[in-house]
Amino acid sequence: MNISTDYNITKNELKDKVVLVTGANRGFGRAMTFDLAKAGATVIMPGRDLGSLETTYDEVVEAG
Repeated sequence: MNISTDYNITKNELKDKVVLVTGANRGFGRAMTFDLAKAGATVIMPGRDLGSLETTYDEVVEAG
């Protein structure tokens, strides 16, 4: 899932970095969560809906 391809984050470019993504359960925050995780970051995912956060987490883990 990508909202924009105007940036290039390579795999492992963010290894050993911790990123806080607000609203990680939907919209832009969700898309950024996938991209940042693919780049190797540890993503902290706060949000208001625990159920959708858990779903997003599971999908990010499954995507690798």
